[in-house]
Amino acid sequence: MKKNKLFLWSMVLLFVIGSISIGFADTEMPVPTKEFYVGDFAGLLHDEAERFIINSNLNYEKTEERPQVVVVTVQNLGGLDVESYAVRLFEEWKIGNRKYDNGVLLLLSLEDRKVRIEVGYGLEGAIPDGTVGEILDTVTGDLSAGNYSEGLTKAFYMIAQEVNREYNYDDDQIFGGQVNIDTQRPPRDTGSSNAVTIPPIFKTLGIIFVLLLLWLDYRFLGGFFLGLLLRGFLYGGRGGRGGGGGFGGGGFGGGSSGGGGRSGGGGGSRGF
Repeated sequence: MKKNKLFLWSMVLLFVIGSISIGFADTEMPVPTKEFYVGDFAGLLHDEAERFIINSNLNYEKTEERPQVVVVTVQNLGGLDVESYAVRLFEEWKIGNRKYDNGVLLLLSLEDRKVRIEVGYGLEGAIPDGTVGEILDTVTGDLSAGNYSEGLTKAFYMIAQEVNREYNYDDDQIFGGQVNIDTQRPPRDTGSSNAVTIPPIFKTLGIIFVLLLLWLDYRFLGGFFLGLLLRGFLYGGRGGRGGGGGFGGGGFGGGSSGGGGRSGGGGGSRGF
């Protein structure tokens, strides 16, 4: 009887874990472009906007910290929520310098009408969630009106300003001279926003479900799956994300690559 129960709960746990894994595996991430810093897969950016983003990042390559601010547009999120998609894309592209984890991803999904800023570990203090929210609130008007290139350029510029402030970079040296971009931020709104929130009842049910699975694993399997997860977490390590980075040749169109950075899980999202 105990063997039957053990087998049953093993199958349940394997099914749940397998379902989660398959859901993530089914969504294919776009591969980095030759320029790396811009992946306009939805065809929304003007040529001037792409040049501005790429050249600013090429100037970052000349610094000791070599931060990276990457802009990606996609047609859709392939069934994932925008946060999960952004984290996975960030990790696969290895955005940021591995030594400092100082990458930022600006992601827009056209069909899902979502925009997200994903911040690497090393810049979470410089670009906290509140600042991310202000930046997104500033550009959602442009995005809602279909001015995607203008909105994304403005968001990139504001993100890069925060990076420059963190590392004491001169704006003119990074941006290449005079830049005329209106970045007036709207007053803070303590009311509702366009961010998608999860009802508390679903959060509570999710916690209960996870605790139930852990209890079943402990009760019938002696904590077998929990042990596997803990070992994977402890020995996966920061270095396991791949890496060694460095950059490709300089100059526009010369090609660049990720530096091995990791997402810190910080950032924010908006609908538009």
